[in-house]
Amino acid sequence: MKKATFLTAIMFLFVVSMNAQSKKNEIDLGVGVWSTNEIVGTMSSMIVSGLTGIKMGDNNNTGAIHLGYKYALSERFALGPVFTYDQGIYNAKEFSKDLSLYYTVGKFTSNFYTLAVEGDYKYVNSDKFKLYSLAGVGATLLNQVYKPNEGDKKSQSKVFFNFQITPIAIKYGSVFGVFAELGFGYKGIVSAGLFYRF
Repeated sequence: MKKATFLTAIMFLFVVSMNAQSKKNEIDLGVGVWSTNEIVGTMSSMIVSGLTGIKMGDNNNTGAIHLGYKYALSERFALGPVFTYDQGIYNAKEFSKDLSLYYTVGKFTSNFYTLAVEGDYKYVNSDKFKLYSLAGVGATLLNQVYKPNEGDKKSQSKVFFNFQITPIAIKYGSVFGVFAELGFGYKGIVSAGLFYRF
């Protein structure tokens, strides 16, 4: 019984060490700014302002928070899904009756949920430093809610195509590390965060 337990433990450690050495899996968590979703949210608020005369002010945006997984199909190429969440909140304001100041009449919220598939290609692929590009395509569910101070809440949802193009990005670290990406799309123009490779 002791021999079987010992052999099982040795086999388990062997499998774990082999998987650790291959490091084909990677999970990353990051946040980006000036995403396509933020641009859509700003344009939506401008359209609402133009149609209703209500000013959308005090923009509060979470940034594009993303969680991704990639599997290394080769030494230089990896592929996997990514989920991004982005929220914009605007205070809806209009002029007082004497037109002297704005006052808040409600809140306009845009929630963006993006699911995409990304591939990255590493130009430099050393153990700790990686220089790479990536591209991703997917879909975004936009849920918009207008909650006036008086009256009923109104909401609408729509789905649209979304993408990410990142011509230049870097990662530093072996098992745990940091990354920074420069591009355009659902992750934003600038994105940074942490990764875990196993």
